[in-house]
Amino acid sequence: MKAYLSVLILLFPTIIYSQSKKWLSDEAQSCLSNEYQYGNSILRSLDEDEVYYLSAYRYFLQYIKNENKEQLKDFEKEKGRLERIAKTNNLKISMMLINLDIQYGLMKLIRGDEISGIYSIYTAYKAFLSLDKDKCHNLEYQKLNGLFLIFADQVQAQNSFVSWLFGIEGDEQLGFQLLRSYLTQTKYQSGLHKEGLLILAYCGLQFSELDQNELLQLKEEAERYQSPLLNFVIGMNAIKTNQTELLYNCINSWNNAQLDSFPYLRYVKGRLLLNKLEDRGEKELESYIELSEANSFKADAMFRIARFNHALGDYSRRDVFIRKVQNQDIYTTNFDKQALAEVDYLRGRPAALSKARFLFDAGDYLTTISVLNTDSIHNYSSFYQVEWWYRLARTEQSLKRPDKAIYAYNKVIELAVDDSRYYGPYSALFTAQIYLEKNNKEKVLYYLKKAESLNSGEYKNDISLRIEALSQQMQ
Repeated sequence: MKAYLSVLILLFPTIIYSQSKKWLSDEAQSCLSNEYQYGNSILRSLDEDEVYYLSAYRYFLQYIKNENKEQLKDFEKEKGRLERIAKTNNLKISMMLINLDIQYGLMKLIRGDEISGIYSIYTAYKAFLSLDKDKCHNLEYQKLNGLFLIFADQVQAQNSFVSWLFGIEGDEQLGFQLLRSYLTQTKYQSGLHKEGLLILAYCGLQFSELDQNELLQLKEEAERYQSPLLNFVIGMNAIKTNQTELLYNCINSWNNAQLDSFPYLRYVKGRLLLNKLEDRGEKELESYIELSEANSFKADAMFRIARFNHALGDYSRRDVFIRKVQNQDIYTTNFDKQALAEVDYLRGRPAALSKARFLFDAGDYLTTISVLNTDSIHNYSSFYQVEWWYRLARTEQSLKRPDKAIYAYNKVIELAVDDSRYYGPYSALFTAQIYLEKNNKEKVLYYLKKAESLNSGEYKNDISLRIEALSQQMQ
């Protein structure tokens, strides 16, 4: 039945949008579009509910940019005003509040308050379930439904108490189809379209992987709209999927005014340039560290500068940035936490491994192998041999040479029995994935058990989720 509904959604998107009444007035949509450019829209002439909704929305977008707790308080104030004018039968305001509860949850998660963040999203979800679907604005309902199907699928996979709270079966594939259909239908409504693009790009970043064609389409839309937040999230998707080349021309077109107004763009640009071993990337990351009011990605930016200088042999400058990483007060993102975890053993790391990691992240796989082979692995301690084989295995897999990848992954698994880093369990997982593609279920089960036995350290929860996801694909 789900598959049948998915086909209907893709083939007949206009069936879903049967209501002529708009979710937001034309003027409100224009204001929302402007907010995504971080412009200052004049909201006074809007209806009262739209004023409060877009005022809160503005503070949400500002908080994403600056992580200023005063903006969080302002958001709470505007959300409270909207709640005070809500009526039990006002579905428009109910859906506005659901959107704001999701935003509030995301802000709390950014601050590291996971309990409050998850609870706020759960509150939004419960409110969504109570809506009368037949009376709601269908297109807005579709967007929220797609988002919650993706969220619920992720929560369900974690087998935690939150799964019990959510109480339904998620469907990530259907959720993404609903969001893509939503984008098709909002193509000529710039405010809603920008919002939809951001939601799709964010969900792709957090929960899936966008293929090259879709990422290219999103990049073109971001360039057309000139939304800095959208450019940032799409840039992070390119980083996640090792597609530096896809955005190389784009990042070089960003001028200083754009970069200064939204410092996260400097972080993306710096990372993409360092992946190509360009020293301009170091300067962009330094500017990001200096200019950004937010804490997110700062420790990671410092660590990447330290890694770059280690690869170049400038150990004095490397040590300056190692100390900066260690002296940070807040490690907000997983990137920052991983920077802190890895920084202690950077000094002893063979330079070729640091250089190869940058090149791999750039998608330059042949040069990665060439750099790895500049050193004899026999000169490495067993601690660094684990990473050498892992880097080689990941590169061979990316080059579509599965047999060579399996050989290297087995070397990692053999060496990583007493290693708490992520290399061992991930090697077992990637090998299981290769055998799944070969339809060798016996080998898949063998390597999933290996992954479980090695999963005692870094990224433990993520690895558990991946093991569960691969196990389900076997069924």
